[in-house]
Amino acid sequence: MKYHFAIPAHDLEKSKRFYETLGFSVLKEYEKPEEQFGFVQMAHDGDFVLELVSHPSTQEFTAPSNPETLHVAVTVDDLPATLNTLATQGARILRPITDGVAVARFAFIADPSGFPVELVEPK
Repeated sequence: MKYHFAIPAHDLEKSKRFYETLGFSVLKEYEKPEEQFGFVQMAHDGDFVLELVSHPSTQEFTAPSNPETLHVAVTVDDLPATLNTLATQGARILRPITDGVAVARFAFIADPSGFPVELVEPK
């Protein structure tokens, strides 16, 4: 692992399933029950590693009001289909499909813990 990005996860299993839908695969899972701590390392395309972290302090996480200020971006091949799949699984749409400048189009959704995720469709 060259680098990773850690985000809060209120429910590790729900978050893990959400990111698997986006093409992430589990690398490692770890728990310290005595500390109420757990994490799941997930990789996307081999380079990008995301750590989902669950701890009592992560329950206090609140997402920023503007998802563009703090988010994880994931490239998808078919933005409408991916957005529809995630919406049917209960994902909350933060910003609908929007035409982009540097990308063809994008949308923002919230993961199961409310963390903003940008779905990007390249040009």
